[in-house]
Amino acid sequence: MKSKTSESISEFLDFLRISESKYHFCVEKVDYYNRLREDDIHDIELSEMNYKERAKFATAMRKHLLNRRKYKDEIAILKPLIDFMADPTNKRVIDKLTQTLGAVRKEEKHLETRTYNRRVKEIKEEAR
Repeated sequence: MKSKTSESISEFLDFLRISESKYHFCVEKVDYYNRLREDDIHDIELSEMNYKERAKFATAMRKHLLNRRKYKDEIAILKPLIDFMADPTNKRVIDKLTQTLGAVRKEEKHLETRTYNRRVKEIKEEAR
């Protein structure tokens, strides 16, 4: 089945919106893990832990750092796209593309329901 032009435009605009949401989510998560790392460092500094407790704590801290790295990597991947979307010229293009999507959907709907009304009535063969 042939895909509609409006579906392709819509998918692209959805991709941009999802990417922006994902970027902001990752920024929040990195901030959370940064604060958690500071807490972990202070716990190591100020707590009286034995070797076994420190080993468990270090394992948990490593898990936190790996999660933080995952989100930082995602930010690095999405950052060029976010910068592109933040540029005023590109923002106008994205807004115009959103308007264009509406026009394309309207035209597609019109073409799905179009009918033709004959302009000339049939001439019956009575004249012969």
